[in-house]
Amino acid sequence: MRRVVWFGTVAVLLPVVAYAFADHLFVVTSNGMAGNSAAVQLQSPWSATPNVRPVGAHPFVRHFSGLHYVVSGTPADDLRILDPTTFEPVRVISFDGGSNPQDVLVVGGTAFVSFFDRTTLERFDLASGVRIATVDLAAFADSDGLPEGRSMIRDGNHLFVQLERFDRSPVPQPQLPGLLAVVDIATNQLVDADPTAPGTQAIALTGILPRLPMQIEGRRLYVPMPGDFYDQSGGIEAVDLDALNSLGFAFVEKQIGAAQMSAFHFVSPERGYFVHHTDFTQSSHLVSFSRTTSTFLMEHFVSFGLVERLAFDPETGAIFFPDNDPTTYGIRVFDAATGTQLTASPIAVGLPPADVAIARSSATDSPPGARLRVWTAPNPTNGPVMLFWESPAGSRIRWMLVDARGRLVRSLSNEARFWDGRDAGGSPVPAGVYYLRATGDARARASTRIHVVR
Repeated sequence: MRRVVWFGTVAVLLPVVAYAFADHLFVVTSNGMAGNSAAVQLQSPWSATPNVRPVGAHPFVRHFSGLHYVVSGTPADDLRILDPTTFEPVRVISFDGGSNPQDVLVVGGTAFVSFFDRTTLERFDLASGVRIATVDLAAFADSDGLPEGRSMIRDGNHLFVQLERFDRSPVPQPQLPGLLAVVDIATNQLVDADPTAPGTQAIALTGILPRLPMQIEGRRLYVPMPGDFYDQSGGIEAVDLDALNSLGFAFVEKQIGAAQMSAFHFVSPERGYFVHHTDFTQSSHLVSFSRTTSTFLMEHFVSFGLVERLAFDPETGAIFFPDNDPTTYGIRVFDAATGTQLTASPIAVGLPPADVAIARSSATDSPPGARLRVWTAPNPTNGPVMLFWESPAGSRIRWMLVDARGRLVRSLSNEARFWDGRDAGGSPVPAGVYYLRATGDARARASTRIHVVR
């Protein structure tokens, strides 16, 4: 079997190779000079297929609409869209040399791309690869003339873009404040986060150096803020998605035992994980913390690499840790409920892992402008679970819980944030697989699977 792949306007016939597992952790890897990628099974024994597709030497990966999107920084300066079943390129979009792209976010048939060494955020048509809009961020630049765009996240019709503002001349140093630019997806225009001030304002953050993946929970956006080198001035900052302002630090580095904050993920209403770096050696520590008391719980692993990414799979309850230790690199898997390492040794993925994204064949995207995504934690569960969703601003969610045969088990209120593990009659449901179905405004629908264990 062969398929047609388009590179610009040139069609090339390539053989199609089907890999052993459709659902997988997609890993981009790099040794600093060359990049590649790998696929890892999402469940034990976590079989891996290394070196499935070369990428740039400084890669970041996202997964949208059933495709992998790999942004490669300088010197590659491109976006590679890969088929997750064959890992063949569907399209490659090249940028100007030295622009150093950092992140991609897909909206319908278009993609926004942020750049570290360019003053603009740019939007591309994915069918043609043509740039269709440019958002000027130059007003937010520091004295080196660049705002240093980093990670992005979407909430309804708003796109949030981190501006690191790391002044590189004459002496490299971070600039206060770190900023979040807000972009209206419908108009490709900046949103004024503070109408009382002159000009168009971004969201001013309490901390500095925003550059790492963010997380939305309810109507709060959580931003990891590494702070300056090892002075414990950072943490996880909360932003009000409706008021478009910072609420300050929800978790402070010193309280939760961090030397310098890196990647984080909330895995339940009570528990979160983060990675932090120490000042004595280049080391990365995987730590759990209590969300209710904002305190350190336990250190679970130490890598002598610089790890700045995590992935959490709610369906299996696993944390995937891309360990890039120079001597023992690979993917490590941890039980999110306990922090126990589930892999006896790192899963080999070829080169050292740089970034990770979870891909599931059952995942679907809602129509543009009506995006809805739901998930639960902990999962599996033997008791209550917390309900999470991403939806257009102001959208009300209607919930139904059905069993594996599609029979209604219970309806939940529009404002529900928990399911207590009981049916409509108040009895604990038996062990098994259940589906939580959500319907939002504009007919947006989504569902997620819950594994109940007794």
